[in-house]
Amino acid sequence: MTFQDPTQRECMMCGRTAPTWALTYHQNIGILAMHIRKSTPMQVCRSCVHKEYWKRFAILITVGWTSYYSIIIGPVLLVMNTATYIKNLAGKPTAVPEALPPAPPPAPPSRHLPPPV
Repeated sequence: MTFQDPTQRECMMCGRTAPTWALTYHQNIGILAMHIRKSTPMQVCRSCVHKEYWKRFAILITVGWTSYYSIIIGPVLLVMNTATYIKNLAGKPTAVPEALPPAPPPAPPSRHLPPPV
């Protein structure tokens, strides 16, 4: 399941206001007879799409295959992540801040002062 919010104004990773793409990257770390698997749904800007893909790619290539189960699932996750990466590079963003209504202004400070002591 991919996180999608068409009203998202900021990247979930760097906080920059920019068009964002909804995606889910998978990660697997094999530890001989066990493994640690993590899926991360996010909505991020284009530079974070690249950064997050290459981070997961490096983990999958270096330690993503080092258990019995991971020998099978590691390449599958690598193909899934690569398909998601290519789809998001070619696709339109999920949210474009310029197309959204302006954000409400911050509330003004209260004019009520505490009573004198």
